[in-house]
Amino acid sequence: MVALSHKAKQYGWFALKVFILSVAFIYIYRKIVLQDSASWGIMFDAVKTKSFGYLFLFFGITIANWFFEIKKWQTITSVMKKISFFEASKQSLAALTVSLATPNRIGDYGAKVFYFEKQHRKKIVLLNFVSNAFQLLTTLIFGIVGLFLVFPKLRIELSEYKLIAGFLILVFVTLLAYLFRKKEWFIKGFTIKNVWNYFQKISFLIKLKTFIYSIIRYLIFSSLFYLLLQYFGANTSFLDTIPFITSMYLVVSILPMFLIFDVIVRGSIAVWLLSVININETVIITTVFTMWLLNFILPAIFGSIYVINFKRV
Repeated sequence: MVALSHKAKQYGWFALKVFILSVAFIYIYRKIVLQDSASWGIMFDAVKTKSFGYLFLFFGITIANWFFEIKKWQTITSVMKKISFFEASKQSLAALTVSLATPNRIGDYGAKVFYFEKQHRKKIVLLNFVSNAFQLLTTLIFGIVGLFLVFPKLRIELSEYKLIAGFLILVFVTLLAYLFRKKEWFIKGFTIKNVWNYFQKISFLIKLKTFIYSIIRYLIFSSLFYLLLQYFGANTSFLDTIPFITSMYLVVSILPMFLIFDVIVRGSIAVWLLSVININETVIITTVFTMWLLNFILPAIFGSIYVINFKRV
């Protein structure tokens, strides 16, 4: 009976892994097949007419982006358990694959915990939250600066009433966070106060390294976005373009969405912002799609190998 129970669990885990991979690859297939033919045309023309050195550059930048994401995860988990770079790679890439079809990549939290012993899983969720919070903080800092620079060019009318309403909403949200700081959220024992207390216990050096890795990652993928724009036909300077890119990432980061709609939403926001500096809409959409291929789909394919070979701790 025990052997049967163990075998049933094995079959159950295998079925779950097959289901996750099926959802991930159906999502990838549909996105690629349904992509605008004009974007594919621009991509193929660029590949045919420009040096292959650019492709190596883009792949190299993508690898660097994921290198620092993995280093960030390896660093933050050292609070509880030291893991190798290879182990951190497995966890990060597998979690990406699992998170593809979940809102705001929430599946990333659920996937990583299963690589650790049961008694450590709540702490892993907290550490993952801290890691993502540093990345979000980086996005907010650069995004607010970028938005400050581009706002006069967007021609958005802000009346006194809208400004007051925005300020009141901010005060209301802050007040709610304070009032419910001791309320458990989703997981037993998780309150704003407890999360903050745990954050304070993490050593300053680890927090600093995690923040630095977040900044490096941000600079890498923002620069890649600019380089891809130029590769596909834009003709704008780095200083003119980068504030719009950081503003785009800011807006995208605060919008709750399924990753399945990420390309659509990110593309729409990018078109709205970058069209202000006269970049062709198709060039923008092609750039967003290529970023998605490089930073999500390519790593997810490698991650699928780790998902299918995953064994519970």
